[in-house]
Amino acid sequence: MKQNISFDLDNVVFNFTPMYSRAFTDCGKLFSASTDWDYNKCFPKDVADRFTHLIKTDAIFGMKLLKNEIPSVLKELESKYHIYYITSQLVSNKNKRIEQLKRNGINNGELIITGYSKINVIKELNPIVHFDDSPVVIDECLDNNVGVHMISNKSTPYNHYLRDKVKWSGNLLYGIQKECR
Repeated sequence: MKQNISFDLDNVVFNFTPMYSRAFTDCGKLFSASTDWDYNKCFPKDVADRFTHLIKTDAIFGMKLLKNEIPSVLKELESKYHIYYITSQLVSNKNKRIEQLKRNGINNGELIITGYSKINVIKELNPIVHFDDSPVVIDECLDNNVGVHMISNKSTPYNHYLRDKVKWSGNLLYGIQKECR
């Protein structure tokens, strides 16, 4: 019987940083990566509002893969594991997120949109490892004894403080290499 592996999408599979940058540009401000995961607290109000608006538009579906090799590596994993993509985006975006995955060559796995917290879904799936960048999700996984691997790099300064508490790598491909092969 195959075991489960789960992945967040934004800043793990897809490059979310241009969305932040665009919100700053649209407001005539210079983008700088924040150390706070909650953009409503760390971004100027006009930028946070613009970012929230962008997330609700089709702009999110144009995000590019973080690494072009991701689809082939995920395809390789499919023979050994059940693959789940778990995101806390708008539930109404599910079909468009599925199209985005397929357009980028990711045709395997199941997409689950939680709306908000992912931990209940992650616990139910009981993956051998969940890949995420969110400090909130990482902490929830640690608190619930769920195997987790954090994606942490220069685009995710908001999670660097957790590097001593959890396994992490700079990108998904290195994380998969450490955890799943």
